[in-house]
Order: sequence, then structure tokens, then C-alpha cells
Amino acid sequence: DSDAYRATLAEFEDILRLHYERNSHHPEHYPDGIVGMTLWDVVEMLCDWAAASQRKPGGSVNLDWAINRFGIEPQLASILGNTIREMRW
Repeated sequence: DSDAYRATLAEFEDILRLHYERNSHHPEHYPDGIVGMTLWDVVEMLCDWAAASQRKPGGSVNLDWAINRFGIEPQLASILGNTIREMRW
């Protein structure tokens, strides 16, 4: 959630909006965010996060950041955390 990240989001706002509209594995796709997602959307979202995390030093999903950004409820956060710990990087 750095200044550079926010600047990139602003620069690509129109492209990202179209991407989110067409890809239901993004919480931004739904008016009510993650609550509107299916289990398949959640699985694909987690895979997307894992793939994106491999492009950064350390290569791990920042679940705390995602919980805060998307308002993920504790039960789902626990399930996501359990799954992340079992992923083979």
C-alpha cells in the first residue's frame, strides 16, 4: 500500500476498472466485495494473490493487508491463512 502502488492504481484506473468488471475473482467486481463472491471466485482470488506475490521479494501473500483492504471476516481470513500455509512455493 505504498505511494508507488497508489500511483500505479491511479495511472491504470480505467484499465483496472474494466479488468475488475470482467473478472469475478476480484472483490471489486461485486458491489458488496468478497461477500458477493462464490467459492470458486475465492479460490481463484487466492491463486491470483499467490502468483502476484511471487513477483515481490519474499514471495508471500500479505494476508493482513488483504484482510484490511477487503474487510475479510475472521472465519474466511482463518481459512485463507490455513490455505496459504499449506501452499507449496
